[in-house]
Amino acid sequence: MNNTMKNIVFIASLFSFLFLFILFNYILTIFFNNYQPPIYISYSFAAISFIIILFVQAYVRKLYVKRSLKASTILFEVECQTIRILDKILIYVLPGVIVLLPLLYKPIFDILTQFKIGMFLGLILIIELILSATKKTMKASITVQGIAITGIDLRLEIPISANYTNGSGFYPWERIHSFLIVNNEIFIEQSFDLGTIKLKASTDQLKQLKGLLIKNGVDESRGY
Repeated sequence: MNNTMKNIVFIASLFSFLFLFILFNYILTIFFNNYQPPIYISYSFAAISFIIILFVQAYVRKLYVKRSLKASTILFEVECQTIRILDKILIYVLPGVIVLLPLLYKPIFDILTQFKIGMFLGLILIIELILSATKKTMKASITVQGIAITGIDLRLEIPISANYTNGSGFYPWERIHSFLIVNNEIFIEQSFDLGTIKLKASTDQLKQLKGLLIKNGVDESRGY
């Protein structure tokens, strides 16, 4: 995905966080009036907001790819694997730092700390269950104009020049510079960022995809 879309996705998630923060605080004000709401509720709302932000980013990426596909002719589709252990770690870094970093300065395991650790572990469990379901929606659409990676991609989007394997987005042929076929897999390097497109396909599909790549001036690599 190009840097402009990365920024749009990131800004959309940022505004979503601010909206949810204001909304949840407004709800707490109504229910607790002038009293201080329980800190447990605030942390629970923060966890819910984080999950919603992941879906907001996925939704914006999905809209972008859907719009790109409207002007494209789809030739065939293949499933694509997306979620790696590293990708999951990046999702959990932010809530992990918020929960665990204070323990480095003040290692006190009171009831609140135990609650935050338990909530963090519960957040991981919920996200793991969601990822196990949503990763099955990911697929690569091979079109006349390029390759589109579609689906509900809940990986955290950060506006830097690096990306995940099979990151959601539309990759036109002119932004792809090389490919390598190994057995029934194809590895495609593109110039949007450092992310790689990695697909498994049948022999016929690989031949058709190779023909499209060569036709559009993409070089075939001879090794890693």
